[in-house]
Amino acid sequence: MTIAIQLDPPWPVMCPHGEGTAKVMVIYGTDHNCEFGVRCPGGHFRFYWQPDIRLIGNPQDGHGYDLDLPEDWKAEKLK
Repeated sequence: MTIAIQLDPPWPVMCPHGEGTAKVMVIYGTDHNCEFGVRCPGGHFRFYWQPDIRLIGNPQDGHGYDLDLPEDWKAEKLK
């Protein structure tokens, strides 16, 4: 069973291609990771598996941006 959910409001995320906005979550079942549809910089829309994105913290609640980014994310660029 596959379920697609529109995220309203969209979630601000960090992905391998930079900051983006998660707009769709696709759930394939309990045995699989979720997949997120993310609008990336420049208007590109890409899908990423759940372990490949990070939710951006809200600095207004005092927690700031507490991201632990993998080193290879910093080198990837959208083509």
